[in-house]
Amino acid sequence: MGHKRAKKSVRDADRAAKGFNHAPSASTRDDTPKGAMRIFNAAKVQAAFRARGGTNSEDTGERGPKRKRDAGGNDEPAAPKPKAKKADLPKIGEHESLGEYNRRVEATLRGGVSSAIKAAASAKGQAVRDFKAAKKARKEAAQGKTAHEDEEQELKPNRPAKEFEEAPQRKRLNDVAQAPPALPRMRAAVKAGAGAGGSAWAAAGGSRTPLNAGQKRLMEVERERVIAQYREIKARKEADKEAERAAAAAPKKGGKSK
Repeated sequence: MGHKRAKKSVRDADRAAKGFNHAPSASTRDDTPKGAMRIFNAAKVQAAFRARGGTNSEDTGERGPKRKRDAGGNDEPAAPKPKAKKADLPKIGEHESLGEYNRRVEATLRGGVSSAIKAAASAKGQAVRDFKAAKKARKEAAQGKTAHEDEEQELKPNRPAKEFEEAPQRKRLNDVAQAPPALPRMRAAVKAGAGAGGSAWAAAGGSRTPLNAGQKRLMEVERERVIAQYREIKARKEADKEAERAAAAAPKKGGKSK
């Protein structure tokens, strides 16, 4: 296999067949670093530059202005930057003290300083005036918009505002009812019907006909019977519980007597 190492005997045989101290083989790949290649080829590049008739500061001994390369690859001298003009200040005179010289320089520069202060003040005033004008324009625009909205509001039909009466007492949804609801209207209707000699159920708006005297008597008898039966069942349950408690307490008393 290609990735496997050959046996030592095979490797020794190959080494003996190749021999030792051979000349290096020619390689097409140049692994020299680019920086080193620039140094090695510096003389060749300079010779080609001078063959084209080019000169530099090394040839003339002077340091010329910086050049910029145009689109065609030609070098053109860069345009010099304009220098700010300095104020022509007077020089200190002979036998003149430093204080006198300073006062003379201040008097010379006083006009320029005053004009600069005035220019700054006028620029500030102009900025303030521009700000006030812009503020006034915004205010007028807002007033015009408000007037336009008022006109549109006047053109719209006047609709009555819907107002709802407030509840006399606010109640939460999870409140617990402490008593059944009061029905004053139904009570008044029942009283009015009973006073007029009519049926209370009919006066209250009932849909079924009320019971007559015989049905009421039967209902009362049935009610009494059911109540008596319920009381009898309850008394029987109480007696059974008492018997169970007595039976559970009997062994304990016997154990204590022993």
